[in-house]
Amino acid sequence: MRIESKGPHDFYLSLDVSEYFEAEYDPEEIFKGGYARPLNLADRTVLAVIHYNDNPVDPAFEVELPDQSPPTDAEEAEIRRQVGRIVGSELDVEAFYEQVQDDPVMGPIVEEHYGFKRLSRGQFFEDAMRHIIRTRISHEPTKQRMVQDVRKTWGVAFEWRGRTYYSYPRPEVLRSVDPSDLREFGISRRKGEYVTGLADLIASGELDPLALEAMDAHAFWEAVTSVRGIGPSTAQNLMFRRNRHDGDFMSRKTKGQEKGWRRWILPNYGVDPHEATDEDYERIRDRWRGFEALVSQYMFYDWLMSELEGEEG
Repeated sequence: MRIESKGPHDFYLSLDVSEYFEAEYDPEEIFKGGYARPLNLADRTVLAVIHYNDNPVDPAFEVELPDQSPPTDAEEAEIRRQVGRIVGSELDVEAFYEQVQDDPVMGPIVEEHYGFKRLSRGQFFEDAMRHIIRTRISHEPTKQRMVQDVRKTWGVAFEWRGRTYYSYPRPEVLRSVDPSDLREFGISRRKGEYVTGLADLIASGELDPLALEAMDAHAFWEAVTSVRGIGPSTAQNLMFRRNRHDGDFMSRKTKGQEKGWRRWILPNYGVDPHEATDEDYERIRDRWRGFEALVSQYMFYDWLMSELEGEEG
């Protein structure tokens, strides 16, 4: 099946970001042979291999299910939704570029990284579970191993081209897991409770992931931060992982110090985030209002590329 993406979209730029990938992935293999992603559908889990058409101006992805039965109409719709979320097919970077072309901060960044789009996971639960496990752990290989161990134990394994890929566990599976069982992988009991508690909320229908995708920024924030184990930083990350380019940078001041993402957005515009008012923020936000998710993603990517260049130098 073919999934078109709003251009420009240079999929290969996202392969530079190791944080986007699970432990078993090799970006060089993705470049050569496609991006293999297990997807949890309603009645089965499939391995979808996503192939980019090498055209940043007219971008599209072909999705195949190697050695698996063809999808039903309902399954195809779900595959399209999940793959679209993974690659960011609905992120309108062209409109974003037009809006920020004269912006002294974002203008040069988008020109430098033309066609970049973030990668995500196919479902809210997968991104949320991953963030909960990885929070406050600085060693990247350890974070990757912890998440992979959970996927190995309660997910579904697929062999493709000599490599094993693991799906994320379904919420209905993890809801019944004893949180202490995750300690075997170095995950604290408290984090285990957060993961299994989130799984129960989704499996029971109390938290609707599809509804979260459709909420505006503030409704999303309120819904997600009410979940035990999802703090403000994780909620902000999850807001910007959706297949949409809008959002908001929530202010979080403690004892006069800005703790939210505004603390690194505002200084780029010469504004002290600890002294800034909401009016100061809104004036800056007018430069890219409606594209907050893309602002966060491009600033992160620009910072990362600068760091990598520094290491090479």
